[in-house]
Amino acid sequence: MKRKDETNSDIENSEVQNEETGHKPEALSDSSIELTDQVAKLEAELTESRDKYLRLYSEFENFKKRVTKDRIEYTKMAGSEVFLSFLPVIDDLERALKSSETITDSQPIKEGIKLIYSKIKSIAESKGLKEMLSVNQLFDAELHD
Repeated sequence: MKRKDETNSDIENSEVQNEETGHKPEALSDSSIELTDQVAKLEAELTESRDKYLRLYSEFENFKKRVTKDRIEYTKMAGSEVFLSFLPVIDDLERALKSSETITDSQPIKEGIKLIYSKIKSIAESKGLKEMLSVNQLFDAELHD
């Protein structure tokens, strides 16, 4: 192994020899410069492609989440249309129950109306529809939707 002093003197000797013979250490050739430029260009394109890929992947994941959320919301809204169509029937059954209280001789009809009313009401409650007291209260669009 050479010492540091010997290595420096070897470099100085080679420089002296190059000066004597007229040879200079060659700089990078044009082809190697072109290759370096091409490599840098390809690395820049790769970085740009990776960035585009990550953005596209992120956007697609957000799209999937949004579609899933919308699908759940549409399912809820589809069920609400069915309930909205049943509300008048429930109201009619309530009125029939109130009017049947005054009639004393039609016990089977009263029981039938009560049975139908209780079944419809229990099904609606099991699906999330609940009775809301709104008589003599201010209308709140968000609450009474």
